[in-house]
Amino acid sequence: MTHAPALLRSPLPCTPTFQTLPALLADAASRQGDALFARFMDGGAQDVTLSFAGAWQGARRVARALGTQDLKAGDPVIVLLPTGPEFPWAFFGVQLVGAVPVPYPAPFLARGDEREVYLEGLAKVVDHCQAKALITLQGLCEFVAPLTERCESLAAILASERLDEAGNNDAEVLDRAHPDGLALLQYTSGPAHAPHGVMLSQRGVLANVYGIGVALGLGPQDVGLSWLPLFQDMGLVGALLVSLYWRYPTHYMRPESFLLRPQLWLQAISELGVTLSAAPSFAYRMCVRRIRDKQMEGMDLSRWRVALNGAEPIDPEAAEAFVDKFAAAGFRKDAMRPAYGLAENSLAVTIARREAPWRVEDSNSIALTTHAPALEPPTGRFVSIGVPLPGQAVAIVDADGQQLAEGCVGSIVIDSPSAMLGYLRDEAKSAAALQGGWLHTGDLGFIADGELFIVGRSKDLIIKRGRNTYPEDLEDVAAQILGIETESLVAFAVPNAEAGTEDLVLLIESEVGAQDSRERTKTLDTALLAHLGIRSDVCVWVGSGTLVRDLDGRKLRQQTRSAYLRGVQAAKDVETASEP
Repeated sequence: MTHAPALLRSPLPCTPTFQTLPALLADAASRQGDALFARFMDGGAQDVTLSFAGAWQGARRVARALGTQDLKAGDPVIVLLPTGPEFPWAFFGVQLVGAVPVPYPAPFLARGDEREVYLEGLAKVVDHCQAKALITLQGLCEFVAPLTERCESLAAILASERLDEAGNNDAEVLDRAHPDGLALLQYTSGPAHAPHGVMLSQRGVLANVYGIGVALGLGPQDVGLSWLPLFQDMGLVGALLVSLYWRYPTHYMRPESFLLRPQLWLQAISELGVTLSAAPSFAYRMCVRRIRDKQMEGMDLSRWRVALNGAEPIDPEAAEAFVDKFAAAGFRKDAMRPAYGLAENSLAVTIARREAPWRVEDSNSIALTTHAPALEPPTGRFVSIGVPLPGQAVAIVDADGQQLAEGCVGSIVIDSPSAMLGYLRDEAKSAAALQGGWLHTGDLGFIADGELFIVGRSKDLIIKRGRNTYPEDLEDVAAQILGIETESLVAFAVPNAEAGTEDLVLLIESEVGAQDSRERTKTLDTALLAHLGIRSDVCVWVGSGTLVRDLDGRKLRQQTRSAYLRGVQAAKDVETASEP
């Protein structure tokens, strides 16, 4: 290890051809025309295909219809649509009129209390960004209709089907998107307490999709497949927009299809000759555990040359087990490409090199020095997540912002043309994240042999199955449902090596009995699923005064987490010692 400050900077420039996403779509429509852009699969005869020209025509129809809504440049528009052709039509149509799309997950629970909790979370996002309109399916218009009374800024709820009808004319559509304007507002979790709207520019998003394509060597010869929802950055930027820029077709599965039957993902990769498909770490673990050898008969994964692995902490055992198991189906180790990214950088920061297989470092075999606000020295095995995309640089810094040498654990900062403009209406949070031209990610890591490794987070963000959730949001919902103060509960994540993801732990101070705690846990998990799309994996009801607090009585999340983990380990030690 060297003692000089370690800095990873891509030698490749970032030179995207286009300045706005609508201009990119217009060019693809004129050059690729009726070539397949997207195929939306439902597992039957109702699959819907969309050409590059069809995507452009649909976006123009939406833009014509939006022209009657008195939208001004920069006005936010909520895009509340499932994965399907309506999503790209609305997404690009909103941009064409100079407005800003705000992707938001469509409701999947719509009964009783769940409906109210979902609408409350959506209303907070509408109010936070001051959205002027909301586009959704006609069947959901009545469901979200109460928002027009709750949210002063919301002037219209528009059915996507009716937009298409209203906009079906020959009126001229002018591209009002500006290179320095917002391409979208990306909310980093289902916000219940304090929404975090990431402002991403047209230039920034295009820089990222360009860099991803260069790093992966993408082109029209590729075939993509994604089951990741389009309202999330990995599905939207990593699948839809990357395939648009590099002009290859992508097939889209419903997320629930994968979660219920993960073999459908790999079978589709085999049957469609897919070369590129991405997933969080837990998905690879799920395939290893749930796909039987018999289901692999006839499966051919030899054409799958890029299996991106990102969106959550990467489990080395899961990646290795996937490579070992599916080698029999032609999967190659060098196809597995660990990656690192975050919404604040549009998406990707680093991707494993093409010319060398990804590698794993063991804390027992490398000398790591900690210069980070971590509670414990990092231990275990760490997966290399590669090198920066074109135009980007990565450094490791200490608490004073000084760059550290190789092998030193500290905070990860990035210099990137894809970095966000800031958090909407939060100058303090924006200033803390964007310092001196560097984006402070809140993640901890080190550099070794010219590659980046992640060891943890200095921020409290919970990442479960590729979805980011702020613990404050979880605590706020839980406190409302339980009728207690937020100071009486704490949420945090702990690693689950067996599942290949993180477990959500809730510690709640209460004197309720065992039977009451079970019933209240069920009620709480139902509300969390409806509002945030996540439930607790471990819910522990503890006595008053159990949570770790400072001298002013404020709860300390990381210290409570450390105390919990020590208790779990102590219990394991006792169990092991008592075994015959």
